[in-house]
Amino acid sequence: MDSDGGWIYWSEFWTGIHRTTLDGLSTQTTVPTRRMPIHDSWFPPVYLPGLDRDTPELLRADIQGIDIDPVNKRLYFGPDHPFESPLGSKYLNPNSDLPFAGARIWSSNLDGSLRVKLLSNSVDGFPGSLGLDLTNRKMYWGSPTSGGYPHANRLMRADLSGTNMETFLLLDGSEGRPWLDPRDVAVDEAAGRVYFTSAYTNSIWRVKADGTDLRQLLRRLDTPQNIVLDVADGKMYFAEVSHNVPDGTQPRGGAVSRANLNGSGYERLVTGSSFPAGTFTADFPFAPNGIALVPR
Repeated sequence: MDSDGGWIYWSEFWTGIHRTTLDGLSTQTTVPTRRMPIHDSWFPPVYLPGLDRDTPELLRADIQGIDIDPVNKRLYFGPDHPFESPLGSKYLNPNSDLPFAGARIWSSNLDGSLRVKLLSNSVDGFPGSLGLDLTNRKMYWGSPTSGGYPHANRLMRADLSGTNMETFLLLDGSEGRPWLDPRDVAVDEAAGRVYFTSAYTNSIWRVKADGTDLRQLLRRLDTPQNIVLDVADGKMYFAEVSHNVPDGTQPRGGAVSRANLNGSGYERLVTGSSFPAGTFTADFPFAPNGIALVPR
């Protein structure tokens, strides 16, 4: 959110980046996701199960991450999907050659102008979200495995300019490393610490910016999604979607939750029971996903 400029920004699965005024009365598409012809090597048209039809062109959307540099008035977003399209894309292969390379991270002005592609081929399969370290001019994002796109779990890092992309943490379970799928990232710039969620293991972790002192802060959560930090108050806030059942126990249901930055003091602040009876049902349960914070 750009509170000074009075805009709320979000990424949408199919159509790109959008923003609206704080009162919701003026909505704009700042970065549209453009259709892209299927490369001739795939002998289009191609049948996509997600569309249930043949198509000569695809949408490459599924932008997971979005963050703002409020000082320089720049928007960062991505990675998008590395395959030709998220619709049935497990039946295709990633094409790392330009201009077809996906998994791109972009920067633009807040109104979508002066858009710059910072890098491509930033993830191997399912996209993770984006976190900025404006003090040290770094960005972090997850490259998690998934059922459709199995690969080694990695937490990635690059300069804000898109240079010096590297695997910050390899989390594949080998050589004493934990097996974790890093999804959502938040950075405590002053302390030099990176926080991230792991959906499959229902946990939240923290690591120093030099890659040392990796530690589990919370476990047995209900599929943590998204994470924001209130460093001044010593808190982290996150959503729990309740897609997975932690450790074989019964899920407690979705929640907006918080804990101290060291993992203590876990609280479920908002649950389905916080709403009038009948608001949510077994078929349509309370399932928060994105989360944002305006500190006091």
